[in-house]
Amino acid sequence: MTTPDDSPADKDSAAKPRQRGQRLQWLALLLALLLLGAQIAFDQFTARKQLLAETSSRLENHSMVVTEALERRLRSMNAVLDKLRKSIPDQLSQARGLAELTDDLSALTPALNGVRTLTYFDAKGTVVASSRAELVGKNFAGRPYFQDVVHQPNADTLYLSEPFVTALGAFTITVSRVVEGPGGEFAGIVTATMDNESVSALLRSMHAGPETTLSVVHGKGKLLILTPERSASPPGLTVAAPGYFFEQHMKSGEKASLMTGTSPITAGKERLISMRTLQSETFAMSAPLVVAAARDIDEILAPWQTQAYTRIVIFALVSAACILLLALQQRRQNAFDRQ
Repeated sequence: MTTPDDSPADKDSAAKPRQRGQRLQWLALLLALLLLGAQIAFDQFTARKQLLAETSSRLENHSMVVTEALERRLRSMNAVLDKLRKSIPDQLSQARGLAELTDDLSALTPALNGVRTLTYFDAKGTVVASSRAELVGKNFAGRPYFQDVVHQPNADTLYLSEPFVTALGAFTITVSRVVEGPGGEFAGIVTATMDNESVSALLRSMHAGPETTLSVVHGKGKLLILTPERSASPPGLTVAAPGYFFEQHMKSGEKASLMTGTSPITAGKERLISMRTLQSETFAMSAPLVVAAARDIDEILAPWQTQAYTRIVIFALVSAACILLLALQQRRQNAFDRQ
């Protein structure tokens, strides 16, 4: 028997407010999940931006510290070579001049940070005196580092050779100054051969980590050293070509550059790289050096990607749980109201 309170009209009128309430519940849940998702996305975007900014700052610091250290070394070499080039003509005119010059070169070599050999070549390219006796008497007139000075001699310039393999088997560069005779004529060069192992030790002392590569490139585009070593970037590799970061940096004309992208030696991996040109303002250099510090973007963002994946999974699980719980709660409410 049906009572007036159980009439279909009354049930329909009671169901409408309930349905509106349930729709509002779904709307509120959707809005809450959208806001939560937006907050997670914003947090992840901010974290990514901050991570890249912090890494950029560290790379820029690495390249700056190495550049400053190398400039101090070059400044010391230049000062010593300048004194030697001025004293050599008078010294060799004395009876024991050659022996004294040899002693001076031998004593100065270990005192100069980053130098393996000091040598004086005469105007014909023959070694007259050296801190390494095995070089004396040999002629190196055909070497590019000698020819570069012969073709454009300038007493005020510190000449940086391109990286090459020395007669003693070391891959390195030399820095040279012109020696002038009594009448100002070209009388040879005095040269400091850089110790590549010392430069490598300097790069390692940055403690940049195995994921960060530090490199020094000659201004004409030949790689002098890269640490940690990579088979795709052997010493002597020419990077002065389109597509290389070095080429982009030099074309920019800027002293320091921060770039992202790929190059022929990154195997398609995107890199973040800080490059800095070493061109002293206190003495003239025939060519600059370029210092670079770089990391793979994927490696930088790996922790961030892990965090993002974890938060997405948690968000998905929370969303699914909320939807399921709300659906069950409304189903129970509907069942109760029908009784």
